[in-house]
Amino acid sequence: MKKTAIAVAALALGAVALAGTSCSKTETHEENVVEISSNYSGTLTCTVRDTDYPSENIKVSVAEGEEDQTIVITMYKVRFVPQMPVEMTFNIGPIKCSAASDGTVTLSADGTLIPYTDVATYEAYAVTGFSGTATSDSINLSMTFATPMGPAPTKYSGVSVRE
Repeated sequence: MKKTAIAVAALALGAVALAGTSCSKTETHEENVVEISSNYSGTLTCTVRDTDYPSENIKVSVAEGEEDQTIVITMYKVRFVPQMPVEMTFNIGPIKCSAASDGTVTLSADGTLIPYTDVATYEAYAVTGFSGTATSDSINLSMTFATPMGPAPTKYSGVSVRE
């Protein structure tokens, strides 16, 4: 299973810094290794106008962010509602990550995130309220997308997959 290594620096009162492919390394403290998967497959459930629209087999990947202690999440072939004319593949980030000694990585973001690709940004689908957790086996995300149909609270729950 392809893993993203995240090293946890043991700081006073359990504060942590992340390393490896997801976040920068703090070399001055003893380290424990926490691993999360790089690839997941699961269900994305988007709620639009009080109706849930689940989409199964949505792939998500996790990669190191450009800033220390951050990652970027890529979501592949997303349709927020069945009537959406095209599938979207996009990145969301930077997402802050912090690890606990139990192997769970907490994911969060301040303010608004704008989904993007190498060639475009999608301001019309701005993300607010991003939060989540990841382990070597699973990832759970919660966020709200702006959409042409109004705010769309969205949850993703996936399990680690081999690529």
